[in-house]
Amino acid sequence: MAASKKLAVYVTVDGQQYGPDSDVPAEVAKQIDNPDVWAQAEKSDGK
Repeated sequence: MAASKKLAVYVTVDGQQYGPDSDVPAEVAKQIDNPDVWAQAEKSDGK
């Protein structure tokens, strides 16, 4: 199972607030179209 995306800031979708510690449901994540609100994941390519 893929890890869910994590937010870098707080956002409100349909009256519900989500933040860096929130588990953002996939259907809500699809509605968040600003890429700047998402935390950058640490890249690990095994090198």
